Amino acid sequence: MAFENVEGIKVISHQDNRIFLIGDYFSVYEGDSRVPVIYEWTDVKSVTENKHGFIFLMQDDSLYKIGKTLINGVSRQLKLRAIVEGNIAKYPYIEHRHQKRVLPAKTHYTSCDMPSRAYSSKGVYNEKEISYSNVTLLNIRLGKLFIVVGIIITLAAFLFCIFVIKDVALNLKYYIPISVFCGVIIAMFIYIACAIVAKYIYSSLAKVDVTLDQEITFVIAEEGFSAIETELHSGFDLVRWDEVAYFVETNYVFIIYKNKRAVFWLPKRLFTKDRQKEISNFIAARLNQK
Repeated sequence: MAFENVEGIKVISHQDNRIFLIGDYFSVYEGDSRVPVIYEWTDVKSVTENKHGFIFLMQDDSLYKIGKTLINGVSRQLKLRAIVEGNIAKYPYIEHRHQKRVLPAKTHYTSCDMPSRAYSSKGVYNEKEISYSNVTLLNIRLGKLFIVVGIIITLAAFLFCIFVIKDVALNLKYYIPISVFCGVIIAMFIYIACAIVAKYIYSSLAKVDVTLDQEITFVIAEEGFSAIETELHSGFDLVRWDEVAYFVETNYVFIIYKNKRAVFWLPKRLFTKDRQKEISNFIAARLNQK
């Protein structure tokens, strides 16, 4: 099982008068009872993580809420997430919902042997590489739309000049560059709007994704890849290559996709130029590049 090396944690909820022990099992002490209610992970129906906490729905319809304010420190929150998602990876029929993240959800990981060949580095994400790459990806998706919009604006401006301003014979040599200029300007405004949206996306992520402030250990190996908080990294948990679809390379990052969603961002600045080329070829030998 993925993340089986993570120690279980204890959470006390004075408001509900409950004590939770979460590890190999999900156990709950109610009130003053010395006998816990013990659930195996097969007894869990769904888990939801939102900005306020974790919500567990059991097969017997019992509902348990663990607020993040009860879990002292980011480290313990990340441990709880790893335990929960490691078990969900083992039992994928458990429904799972969470907010947007930069790191791959730990439900994608499986436990592997120690990689025989790997590129590894440690670092922290920064706004520039995430925001700029979001703009690049948006432009890749909407590039044709930008061209179409630019052409439509150019034609509209040209027709406006012809039918409204008129004097075609006298001013035709001015109408063409003016129309093209209008099309280019509108396309540039769209690009700027995309940049603003990308910055907003990062800012909203930074508010809910505590891992953006954590040191991450990145691994690219024969067996798969990983981006895991360094304090949780063991070297044995990887996302296998056959679990993902393709990758995109920007000026700042390598991005791997699954089901048209980015699940892995590898900052290129963590490696030398020569090593970046090696990694690009290494990934390309396993995934299609777009």
